[in-house]
Amino acid sequence: MTEATLGARDMRNVTRPLLVRSELEALLRHPRLRLPGPLEREFRQDYYDRFVATNRAAFVVGLAVLAGFGVVDRHAAPDSYSTLWLLRFGLGCVAVVVLLTLSYMPVYRRIMQPASAFVVVLCGVVITLMELSMNDTEPGYDLYALGIILVVFFGFAAPRLRFWYAVLAGWAAVLPSWWIGFDHGAWERSADTVHFLVLEAFLIGSCVLGTFAAYALETGARRSFLQQLLIEQEQERSEALLLNVLPTFVAERLKLGEEVADAYQEVSVLFADIVGFTAMSERFPPAELVALLNEVFSRFDEIADRYELEKIKTMGDAYIVVGGIPSPQGDHPGRVAHMALEIQAEARQISVDLGTEIALRIGIDTGPVVAGVIGRRKFSYDLWGDTVNTASRMQSVAEPGQIRVTERARERLEGGDFTFEGPSTLVIKGKGEMRTYALTGPTVAPAPSAGEHPVRPAAS
Repeated sequence: MTEATLGARDMRNVTRPLLVRSELEALLRHPRLRLPGPLEREFRQDYYDRFVATNRAAFVVGLAVLAGFGVVDRHAAPDSYSTLWLLRFGLGCVAVVVLLTLSYMPVYRRIMQPASAFVVVLCGVVITLMELSMNDTEPGYDLYALGIILVVFFGFAAPRLRFWYAVLAGWAAVLPSWWIGFDHGAWERSADTVHFLVLEAFLIGSCVLGTFAAYALETGARRSFLQQLLIEQEQERSEALLLNVLPTFVAERLKLGEEVADAYQEVSVLFADIVGFTAMSERFPPAELVALLNEVFSRFDEIADRYELEKIKTMGDAYIVVGGIPSPQGDHPGRVAHMALEIQAEARQISVDLGTEIALRIGIDTGPVVAGVIGRRKFSYDLWGDTVNTASRMQSVAEPGQIRVTERARERLEGGDFTFEGPSTLVIKGKGEMRTYALTGPTVAPAPSAGEHPVRPAAS
């Protein structure tokens, strides 16, 4: 895909109508020379971006051909070649050079179609005038009118004029050729009449063929444009699904083909679990149970976003979030602690709103982790390491409504606006005895900093 095409995808300050896939497919099945509303303006901008280089190259070649035939003038019209050169170089070539100069200016985006059509018509008129200026005794007499056929085929195909401009340019370039018949007295002698009518038949036939070609070229360009919109629509849908499954910074790296595997020296991990969820799942119909979980975790997502924390995943009724990823955050333990206190309060509010008792057990630990993406067809971004396991263990030993933190997490929170109960020495599965604390306050969270943008860490 060219840079011009990529530029066309940047919307160019054009508001695209929201067309569903079925509407785009219907437009594809029944091509027409005008699209609905702003989509037509976007197509024209896209058409310019795609074909401005083709248009410019066509006129460069056309200029070379037009000027090159000047060599023939000396032999085909020895008596009139000075007049022919004046028309060829002083009018035709100058017009093409001016057009090529304009093609490098911003204004050309607006005038490419009418300006190109005008130059094509002008070249047809120039060739007609050249034929009219020749004497009937010169070798090129009557033959130069054939040059109009070249102009016709050029105008219909080479500069990529849109259909109506191509039709206007092609047929308008042919019309002046009728002057040749009157000037040469083609109607006075039957042989000349036949000769002239054959010439006109060729010109008209060229225009008819060119009209069909121009229609096919533009409808093909419109199909290509609509197909590109469909592809972009599917890409946006796929990206939206990807962003719903993976953190944004992970999805961006995957799209670039990177392997996502990073080591973080210190992050804070939070595990939250709904107390008694197994019994709850037996009481509620499936639809109500899923709606309940969706309500709970959606509210948790909003809180995580507010504290600029990364939700890793939900696993059954467990909710896992981490602070310090992807960019280092010096206050990530405080952000996670504030979120823990806030989702406990949110759980109590949900209990009131829904009339269903919702209690959480929450565990927090701070330390190193490894993070990365696993899977080929169903991607999963996950964390590994002792910190993750310990945070999970803290959640499992917490009482309903309690936030249990490790000693190292408490040390990182010490001196902040937090209160604790403990220490309590607990036997932790796979860890033995550990000193732990219960986070109890505060319940009023400070406003998290805004405008911080994640910075991708160096992969380990």
